[in-house]
Amino acid sequence: MTKALGVTQWYGYKDHYTFETGKNKYPEKSDKTVVDRDSNYFKNMIWKSHETAAFAVKAPWVVGRFCLKSG
Repeated sequence: MTKALGVTQWYGYKDHYTFETGKNKYPEKSDKTVVDRDSNYFKNMIWKSHETAAFAVKAPWVVGRFCLKSG
C-alpha cells in the first residue's frame, strides 16, 4: 500500500458520516460496529485542530500521525 492509497482509503470513511446531522450513516444490512469504527477514524481527524500529518508505509500497514496545534 502506498501513502496516497492509505489517505484515499481513510477519506473513503466519510461515506459512513452525515455532515449535516453529525451522525453516522447505517446502510441497509450494515454492521453497526464497523460503521461506527470507520466513521470514528474519519471524525477524529476532521473535528480536531491539526496542523500537520505524517504517514509511513510498512506493508501491509499505513501509519498516520496527526499533530495538534500547540498553544
